[in-house]
Amino acid sequence: YQGDSIVLQARITNLDTAALNGVLNCVVEDAVTGENVSKLLVKNNGKQIQIDAHSNTNGFVNVTVPEGFIHPLKITISVSTGTFSDGEEYTIPVLSRKILVSQTQAFAVDKNKSSVVTTPAMPADAAPYAVSMYIKPKPQTALVNALPYLAFYQYNCAEQTFNKMLAHAVAIKLAQKDSALNTSMHAAGDHKEEATKPVADELSEETMPWMLLNHATQLQQQRLKKLMDTTAGKNTVNKYMKEIAALQKPDGGISWFSGGESSNYISCYLLGGFGKLKRDSISFLFNNDSMLFSKLLPSLVQFVDTNFSKAGQYNFPELFYLYSRSFWRNQFPISTNSQRKADSVLTAYWKNVDRYDLSRQALLVITSLQFDRFKDKALKQLESIRQLAIADNTNGTRWKAYSNEDDFSSSDEETIAMLAEAFEATGYSKATVDGILQWLLTSKEQHYWSTTKATAAIVNLLQRNQQTATGLPATLKSGINKTALTVTDNLFG
Repeated sequence: YQGDSIVLQARITNLDTAALNGVLNCVVEDAVTGENVSKLLVKNNGKQIQIDAHSNTNGFVNVTVPEGFIHPLKITISVSTGTFSDGEEYTIPVLSRKILVSQTQAFAVDKNKSSVVTTPAMPADAAPYAVSMYIKPKPQTALVNALPYLAFYQYNCAEQTFNKMLAHAVAIKLAQKDSALNTSMHAAGDHKEEATKPVADELSEETMPWMLLNHATQLQQQRLKKLMDTTAGKNTVNKYMKEIAALQKPDGGISWFSGGESSNYISCYLLGGFGKLKRDSISFLFNNDSMLFSKLLPSLVQFVDTNFSKAGQYNFPELFYLYSRSFWRNQFPISTNSQRKADSVLTAYWKNVDRYDLSRQALLVITSLQFDRFKDKALKQLESIRQLAIADNTNGTRWKAYSNEDDFSSSDEETIAMLAEAFEATGYSKATVDGILQWLLTSKEQHYWSTTKATAAIVNLLQRNQQTATGLPATLKSGINKTALTVTDNLFG
């Protein structure tokens, strides 16, 4: 910490057959500026060292960090003899002794009146740092805010590439159909947020970006505006479609990465994902002459159908296959043999339904309803699940036990989104679905959920259930010590 005095010890080993005499030196540089600050920080430098043959000794130097110094220190400790030298280098961070204490005060505003808000009392020894003003975002903005996380995710496996395409496709749909969103975007104009200047003794954002995220909001807004460009968005969607098509193997299956083997799971995941896009009226992808219908989907369906007919010889996600395949029964009818096997699989699953975690129970309910098999069992099981829910007006609807401890195939949010889809499938459980949405909107981390799969599942759920993505933006203006503060819940401003 600033102001600390520390003793840096060094273990010195002589591997030679003769005794050695040398000098212990410590060089300290400012890791940001490169300036040599050894004279300012180091005491007892240049100490004489004597060490016998094949033996060890210790040396030390005293380093004192000035009160106002905040940059990391690059420390090099070396021993030099008349003929050679050796040493090691380390970088040590220096931490401020100051502690940031923030106090939040909630207040309500009448749009027709001015309000006076008194700032809370601070500790006697506190030095004022800043005042900020914050508008609680509208719950429905979670959908729009989550899209950049998916669209600009840094990795590129098949699942993440598909969900990048999903984000751009949903953004295009919103831009085309959501008038409130367009009003919000146009109201923001081309305003650029002024970057916050760091305090004099703090590091720049470029040096330690995890400490000073001054431009996080600005970057989020820039990405949102880029996403809402429908022309560029369609080009980006086509680009990702080509990348997914390039992952399709000669047998029709999809590999996780380029050069890999066909994967049953990711093939079913993409088949179901395309099915959801079609179901949710993101229709510009689905022209009859598009790449999807002319090549990718027919081969993909044939691959998963073939593997389903062979299931039992090796691991195959039978229930997940039936769920994904159900979206395409009209375009690509299921063979009679596969239909009989589907009935057999569903029968076997229903015999053991109470042994499964909530995620698999929800998947079984949805699949049974979509195939119009075991409908009474599905509705009865779903009612049992509903009775296990915890619901309140503040947190919404959720379940205490999401999945078995040894099941890591899906996150909590994915399970909840799957349950919401199951209740949606009944057509008369809107209150439960609304409660689940409320819980999901309060459980997110920052602008997204725990994984890209979870975020994609919830994006799908939100865009089906929200009439508007943003609502009309609100702006709040205030003044403190003759300084004006303005804040808006406009996502683009």
